[in-house]
Amino acid sequence: MKSLQLFFASLISALFLISCEKEELPQFDNTGDYSDGFFVVNEGTQTTGSISYVKSDFSSVKNDIFTTENASASGIGGYVQSVFFHDEKAFIISGSNLVTVVNRNTFKLIGRINTGLVNPRYGVVANGKAYITNSNTFSFDNAATGNTDDFLAVVNLETLQVESTINMNSIADKILLINGKLYVSGGLYGEGNSLNIINPQTNTIETTLTFGNSPNSMEAYNGKLYVLSSNYTAESQLTKIDLSTDTIENTITLPATLGNAQNLNVENNQIYFTVGKKVFASSIASSTISDVPVFESGAQNLYGFVVKNSAIYITDSKDYISNGQVLVYSTSGVLAYQIGVGLIPNGVYFN
Repeated sequence: MKSLQLFFASLISALFLISCEKEELPQFDNTGDYSDGFFVVNEGTQTTGSISYVKSDFSSVKNDIFTTENASASGIGGYVQSVFFHDEKAFIISGSNLVTVVNRNTFKLIGRINTGLVNPRYGVVANGKAYITNSNTFSFDNAATGNTDDFLAVVNLETLQVESTINMNSIADKILLINGKLYVSGGLYGEGNSLNIINPQTNTIETTLTFGNSPNSMEAYNGKLYVLSSNYTAESQLTKIDLSTDTIENTITLPATLGNAQNLNVENNQIYFTVGKKVFASSIASSTISDVPVFESGAQNLYGFVVKNSAIYITDSKDYISNGQVLVYSTSGVLAYQIGVGLIPNGVYFN
């Protein structure tokens, strides 16, 4: 174990030096207690969720850090969904129609977005505004609205007020900012089959792409956008989109044994994803996807999955009533760390 710890510590230090050489760091105070590590989103209950913090060298873990830093403030809400960043701010999205804005390094409360949201999911900042996807009524089976009532909330960053909305006419879930445009996946829980591309200068949908089934995860890499789509009945698919033209370049159908593939990550020229508790990887240059797992995780319920540098971070939601864990593996499947966090951890976000 000690050798693995030394391996990860030296790896992180080396990669930090490389990143500093490649780009100028943002100009804001990064000296707070939470400036060197990663956050874990714990969904929690309908009324109460939390954020955990793990130092980058894994030497310390702090749970429920919002309460620690803001003892007199009300909490961050329940069913906490995700976090996104802009400059010194972190935006914590809660399924209870709330976004809590904190300083990302001190976790001190800055403000709240508490109107104009209906089942918010994910967000980014573009063109000086925050854009937050909203699932609205989750009306997958509603004959009147179908999957068409989801929207983007456009938030004024000075007032933290929703100043307008953009109707997606489809499901609105994951969102990425790439080359000045917004890419919003139109898939959730196996429903939907689209991707909307939005110009934030005009707040209009410029292009809509469709897939064979429901997109569940996507990642930009070397001028391409990779989208993994699946549902509970059809074969999973990996689609590559040319970001210079916003057109589908090709689609690979995964082997039938890889049904309902989830959690696409692209790192170091490798495609990673999960099926159940198993982790799969294939070369980004390959025209086929291997159905031989790299390893099977020890998670009771693999819920979140992130690949960064040479490590894999898996959130284990356990039985959904007990506190969960983050499991950290090498990319070959060697377990390096098991970290106790809060209730129903769903994702890891690096600060």
